Amino acid sequence: MSTPAQSPSSGEDGFALIEVLVSALVLAIVAAGVMALLQATTRSAASERRHAEAYAVAQEDQARLRSLRLSYLNRLEQTRTVSIDGNEFTVESQGIFVNNTSGQPSSCTSGETSADYVRITSTTTWPGGQQPVVIKSIVSPSNGSKVRTPAELLPD
Repeated sequence: MSTPAQSPSSGEDGFALIEVLVSALVLAIVAAGVMALLQATTRSAASERRHAEAYAVAQEDQARLRSLRLSYLNRLEQTRTVSIDGNEFTVESQGIFVNNTSGQPSSCTSGETSADYVRITSTTTWPGGQQPVVIKSIVSPSNGSKVRTPAELLPD
């Protein structure tokens, strides 16, 4: 003999539906967390890539500055834009003669006619970049070379 199927009591009506809804909600929350993590990772990787590109641009600018004549580097202030893969980088180049005894920039006035080295600085910025990339180095005049002051560069 078979027993008749029991019908659920009125207190359990819709319980399965609530279980399915709660499970779907938990799944949606976990999926949202995973998506946020993936987005943050992608953003971080893109930021690091841009920073590496900016550093490469600054290194190229340092090489360019080293190839210039020392007389041209005195009081150099130059700004230019470099584009890499559609990303725009602003490069600010500076050069200044520095007296080695004081470590301070030379004023190139009489009595202070020779500079011991030239400090060159390349600063690279980009839209959305948090901190600029700054590279500083020095260029020394070769032994026996005469570094001319800006007054000596003017025509008579």
